[in-house]
Amino acid sequence: MTRGVEEALAKLRPGLPGIEIDSTIFRPATFIDLSIYNLTRALIIGSVLVIIILGAFLYEWRVALISVTAIPLSLVAAGVVLYLREATINTMVLAGFIVALGDIVDDAIIDVENIVRRLREERRAGSSKSTARVILEATLEVRPAILQATIIIALAVTPVFFMGGLAGAFFEPLASAFILAMLASMVVAMTVTPALCLILLNRAAIEQRESPLVPWLKRVYGAMLSRILAARARRSRARWSLSSRALQSGRFSGTRCCPNSRSATSSCTGFPRRGPRTRKPSGSRSALAASCVRFPECATSAPISGARWAGTSPTA
Repeated sequence: MTRGVEEALAKLRPGLPGIEIDSTIFRPATFIDLSIYNLTRALIIGSVLVIIILGAFLYEWRVALISVTAIPLSLVAAGVVLYLREATINTMVLAGFIVALGDIVDDAIIDVENIVRRLREERRAGSSKSTARVILEATLEVRPAILQATIIIALAVTPVFFMGGLAGAFFEPLASAFILAMLASMVVAMTVTPALCLILLNRAAIEQRESPLVPWLKRVYGAMLSRILAARARRSRARWSLSSRALQSGRFSGTRCCPNSRSATSSCTGFPRRGPRTRKPSGSRSALAASCVRFPECATSAPISGARWAGTSPTA
């Protein structure tokens, strides 16, 4: 719609000599395009980082390919469900998908990593179990914990659907997209991921291809965990301190729904004095627009034409 209006204004310019038309003022599409651009950039950066991390830690291109395939497939499955529900893909839905990326990546990595670990152990031990049997046992081994974690996260988000008002209407698409993405990720991890592991890892030599980063990180994490578990008294005090700060922040945080606006366009409204009209509406609007341009932060200004001159109607 915005592009159509701009094309119509471009066609009208030759017949309006001496009139300057600025279509960038009061253009909501600018904010929408900027939001979609920011979300798309964050999604691309996150995807590239995920691919790099998967390649560095899994250290096997087949394993990384399985995880990289499962991540977008989960998002596509959630999008198909939204399409079948006749829901629109807006900024809040995209934000819900981006928030769910953490759980999607976790589902994709945990299953593949456990399957690869079990295959390495069985092959090194000379087991006679088939690859399909090992993959099935490894998938069922981690699935109960992942299922419980998914249910807990989904239950933590469900109060959004009962908020009501502006906040409920604003965050309900985000929560719906988030829950659908998590459920789709769980279904993909239970079906597609084991199938891909069976296809790609059945005859792959993965026994000796272990990332050199994993042993070093295990040593560092083990040393840090031992120190944390040894300091029980300090851990107890830190727990009470964090709990009290969380309660204080929840008490004084307020209930504001929307953040401060970052829009490049602002509206200034002026009300005329009561009594007989002493000035034409066009003169008041032009004077108000001229006064706005005096500020260095204001690049351009334009009065709204067609406003009624009445006791309750403003001159903008």
